[in-house]
Amino acid sequence: MTKSEWVKKIKAEFVPFQASQFTPTQYSTAGDKAKFANHFVRFVLSGFKRTLFPKWFYVQLSFMWGHIAHYNQNGFYETWFTSREVLVDFFTSVENGSSYGDAAYTFCDVERALAMWSRDCGISILVGMRENETFD
Repeated sequence: MTKSEWVKKIKAEFVPFQASQFTPTQYSTAGDKAKFANHFVRFVLSGFKRTLFPKWFYVQLSFMWGHIAHYNQNGFYETWFTSREVLVDFFTSVENGSSYGDAAYTFCDVERALAMWSRDCGISILVGMRENETFD
């Protein structure tokens, strides 16, 4: 299966995250969490299009999976989403890392749901592939 075929398969099988899967926090509704999770999937499956990296998304993402905010939004994007090798590291960390905290106060429930999605879809392998490579 080529990289583009794999992405098409993931898109076809993706069931959007629902608010009922998440716990609201004082500052974010369960719907906000579902919106973030679904946007994360869209961003990944777009091939990390810069136009799908708005400030609201960057702000939340920069606090997840042990990341800290970089100097700015562009710095975070350039650090994590422009190199195949770094993307593999990012998603290996997402898939194998721990999510800390209480879902009533953090996005740890979103981290766990996205880590499971990433593992189930093989995203850390997918992002490391060149376009013409195949994987069975």
